[in-house]
Amino acid sequence: MNNLQTIRAALFDLDGVVCFTDHYHYLAWKEMADAQGWDFNETINHQLRGIPREASLEVILNHNGVTLDPQKKQELAHLKNERYKELLQQIDSDALYPGIVEFITALRERGVKIALGSSSKNAGAILDKLSLTVLFDAVVTGNDIEKPKPDPEIFLKGAELLGIHPFNCVVFEDAESGVEAGLQGGMKVVGVGTPATLPNAPTVVRDYQKDIDLDTLLQIGKPARISAHPWEVVEDTFVPGKAGYWESIFALSNGVLGLRGAIEENSPNATEQPGMFINGIYAFSSPKGYPNRPDGTPPKSQVMLNLCDWRPIDLFIGGEKVDVLSEHCSEHNRTLNMKTGILTRSFVWNGEEGAVRVTLRRLVSMTRRHNAAIELTLEALDRPLNVSIESRVFGKSITGQFGLDGTTLQNAEIDKDAATLQFKTLNSGLSYSASFSHSDSCSKNHAWTQNDADLCYQADLSLTPGTPYRLEKHAAFVSCMDEGDPAEDVRQASADGFETLAAEQTEYWRRVWEQCDVKIEGSVEDQQAIRYNIFQLHQNHPMDMQRSISATGVTGANYMGWIFWDTEMFMAPLFTYTAPERTRALLAFRYGQLDGARRIAKNLGRRGALWPWSTINGDESNADPYVSTAQYHIVADVAHALHRYWQATGDDDFLFAQGAEMLFETCRLIASIGCFVPNKGNRYCINTVCGPDEYNFPVNNNCYTNLMFKWQLEFAQSVLNRMAQHCPERLAELQKAIGLTEEETAEWKTIAEQMYVPTSETLGIYKQDDQYLDKYPVDMSTLPRNYEFKKDVYLLSLLQMQVSKQADVVQMLFTLSERFTPEQKKANYDFYEPRTTHASSLSPCVHGITAAEIGYTEEALNYWKQSVLMDLDDCKNNTSSGIHLACSGGAWMMLMFGFLGMRTEENRIQFSPRIPKEWDGIETSLIYQGTRFNIKVTPDQTDVTWTAGPALQIQIRDTQKNLSSSEKIFSLAH
Repeated sequence: MNNLQTIRAALFDLDGVVCFTDHYHYLAWKEMADAQGWDFNETINHQLRGIPREASLEVILNHNGVTLDPQKKQELAHLKNERYKELLQQIDSDALYPGIVEFITALRERGVKIALGSSSKNAGAILDKLSLTVLFDAVVTGNDIEKPKPDPEIFLKGAELLGIHPFNCVVFEDAESGVEAGLQGGMKVVGVGTPATLPNAPTVVRDYQKDIDLDTLLQIGKPARISAHPWEVVEDTFVPGKAGYWESIFALSNGVLGLRGAIEENSPNATEQPGMFINGIYAFSSPKGYPNRPDGTPPKSQVMLNLCDWRPIDLFIGGEKVDVLSEHCSEHNRTLNMKTGILTRSFVWNGEEGAVRVTLRRLVSMTRRHNAAIELTLEALDRPLNVSIESRVFGKSITGQFGLDGTTLQNAEIDKDAATLQFKTLNSGLSYSASFSHSDSCSKNHAWTQNDADLCYQADLSLTPGTPYRLEKHAAFVSCMDEGDPAEDVRQASADGFETLAAEQTEYWRRVWEQCDVKIEGSVEDQQAIRYNIFQLHQNHPMDMQRSISATGVTGANYMGWIFWDTEMFMAPLFTYTAPERTRALLAFRYGQLDGARRIAKNLGRRGALWPWSTINGDESNADPYVSTAQYHIVADVAHALHRYWQATGDDDFLFAQGAEMLFETCRLIASIGCFVPNKGNRYCINTVCGPDEYNFPVNNNCYTNLMFKWQLEFAQSVLNRMAQHCPERLAELQKAIGLTEEETAEWKTIAEQMYVPTSETLGIYKQDDQYLDKYPVDMSTLPRNYEFKKDVYLLSLLQMQVSKQADVVQMLFTLSERFTPEQKKANYDFYEPRTTHASSLSPCVHGITAAEIGYTEEALNYWKQSVLMDLDDCKNNTSSGIHLACSGGAWMMLMFGFLGMRTEENRIQFSPRIPKEWDGIETSLIYQGTRFNIKVTPDQTDVTWTAGPALQIQIRDTQKNLSSSEKIFSLAH
């Protein structure tokens, strides 16, 4: 059964975390230094935190400019240690960190194993002296390791002694070297101190009792979740170690442009991965790891480019440069308002010359798809001040993990209204132009300067209390994929002003939320999370047919901007049932890449068309042959999205004009990759494939793939019949255009009828593939859940294990739900769930839907939490690289298909609600076959209310009713 607990072990440093011995260290070092005539003070002592004795001595020697031979160093280190041990005899319970004993005891009561990881060689003696040894299951000291912190050896050894995987460990540290050691070891890390002393710690606490919520710590390895607000996401303390996380969380986009949420100061210590992306603009990078490239795999990969960084605005107040990390900065807050799509940041600068409140608002326009803007407001709080502003544009940026500088400056033009830079990609033949302008209320001097591709707009002003200063920074980007003049766009936006753009943005989001808002009563945390996921999906939809939504959209560089099956299977359902025109655009994008899919199939020696497993431009971008050329199921995944869309809209125009051609060409692929095998009763078999579970390859007859192909071939037959009845001219035209014959379609029917489906009569389940049940059973308690452990296991060993990375058969149970009985769903879920690691973020939502359907409501709620909080909780430790948009879609799917029990048929939509007992209700708006309606589910009743459109048959559990303008309400007590 699914358990939310991630943390199974806690590892503690000693000094400053469990107890305080630094005073004794200081006295011992001080006595030794004084005896030698060397300078030593508290500042130097602070530099010694977390490092071994010998290294500490080197710091003191370097400070004093002293060189000693090794024997003398050893002698002095020994003298210091002996004096330190003498002083330690004075230590008592007063030296304990307040609340530490109670905290460790509470962890142990929850089944968490405890280890000490201290560089001190006296750590064991200190634990004995303080009567703490009994609290620790393992102790690792400086005597047990070869490499000191920041090497992770000490913590990895502790985890090994505990028998716990590093992914399931949390480290508590008060030194930067220890924080780095924990992070390098792949563990969660909680700093003990302040953000100022531990800038690289992801989270920091000072009080074990007040600052840590134990349930949250055990679930996600962090002391607390972000504060819960129904419509906002708030950062109330700036922690440099979490900069990358917030840059993704606060990423703004409109599906074409994407601006990561890095703060405005040009400060490398306060930013991690600043980013500006244009959907569809990429360069080529040579695939890595396959020098002997198999036939059919791509010679180069497409990589979405990080483009010019235009967000920096540096402030100099009274001559001091404003720095968020300075002690002069207070009241720092950033708030994303999901009602408006506007990110607001504010803080107070208390400098030597006076105090200023700084407020910044930014948006990426949803109505002007080329535009983005930042508004700066300065308010003097106590006295007049002189302020200088440097607003910068860095024309060339480095793209993520590739270190790829993929553009070259072609031209630059600066006039009084705007500065324009024109760029060309180095090796993909693409281009874009970007224009920038500023408008302000009262600056005295302002001017642009240029250095190659970098621009700087400088302004000076006098700031007085009661008279706020405002500066607007406007940007416009137009790529070769679009029409328009960025200079004209930016001039118009500047003339209209930020308030106009903000009003347009607010109205846009009002209309979106009117269509797709989900209200959850009883949990503000869940309410915030589902709205955040819906917000991200909508703002990453490009709303055109040239582009799609990649795995992380334009929120980060993870997955290189590639489009996978994620889009159709996990993102599209939200749009299909709330804003179907957006699903049509996603499908039209695939249609535009049909020729590329034909080329891929041809290169592999197949007929028809094979969608690329990962792509930006329609060509395959993944050089791993075990993934890119074997996950044939993507053709049925796209077909399934087409079917959902057509069923939900009745859009025959799209089906006949574009959908049918995609469907038929990919059916040809299905007919070319398998064979009727005598040993399988002459059934149609498909060998050497990879299903959704990427841990198992190559396999024969992946059940999901085979049954999805059977379904697709049957769907194609129904489309052929429908076109013959309703649009015979278009059918004849299409058959002629692609050379489709009756012999081919007859073959499809035979293949569907004869498709081999692997089953086990003994277990009463579907076999994931022919080999799965023959693989070696695995003790799943030894494997971390929700973790990609493939890198820890030899490949051949992995292929021997009866373990799944993600939902595979369970994915089939959901996708083809109508084909299975409740008993079949339960039997298969019960077998595969314990064998699934959920290393993919796509997996929990699918298991959660089936868990809800078979009555495991609490287990379903656990999976819901993992899905809906995937990024807000940073469950995979990689949110900093971009938002998991398929998981965002999966969270919405869990609500609809899981907790509301929504299922669709050609002439009706039905619900079998089963909401968690923690909730008081769910309410949302949906559209089906042109009818918009509202559904509200409480523990006692379901209410469906017609709001617009034709009559529609609604079924709640076993009761049906037609809703229309004359009969608008359908209520059913549970």
